[in-house]
Amino acid sequence: DYRQALKLFVAEEGRHARVLGLALKSLGGSSPRTAWTEAVFRRARGLLGIRTKLCVLMSAEVIALGFYDAIAQQLPESDLREALGEILADEEAHLDFHCDFFGTQTADSRPREAIFLVAWWTAATTACTVVMVDHWDTLGAIGASRRAAALRMVHIIDRTGRQAVDSGRRRSEGLDGRASAVVG
Repeated sequence: DYRQALKLFVAEEGRHARVLGLALKSLGGSSPRTAWTEAVFRRARGLLGIRTKLCVLMSAEVIALGFYDAIAQQLPESDLREALGEILADEEAHLDFHCDFFGTQTADSRPREAIFLVAWWTAATTACTVVMVDHWDTLGAIGASRRAAALRMVHIIDRTGRQAVDSGRRRSEGLDGRASAVVG
């Protein structure tokens, strides 16, 4: 079930990319063939196995929430602002999905909780910093508050880490009726 859910998650992210590509095209822009940040994310995802890959993917959700929200706040009511709002709602659901997975990985183990939180904060703050540096001028050009975007990302990183650990604790206490599937 989890692998099928991951396939659906990836498909939805592909839909987001198409929506954003169409928005960029409608504004007269074009998508770059490659971006150095994309190369960094691809490399980081493969470094230490599936859990690291999922931490990096979860970091991308945080970035989307901070970055797209900053952009959406600068837009007048429009189809583009509405599309970004829909993507933001999807990204919140994606974070819940990832937190549930990481809850299965930390259940019944304070040491695994600590390892997850260190890995999560390291991956997420690094990813957010890379994107903020790369898109600093973009946020400034549209009049978005860079500080607010960065603080939103930090808040989401903190909230997400706590949510994943809480999910694991609920599983440990038998408060979550779902079975705990562990990725090997």
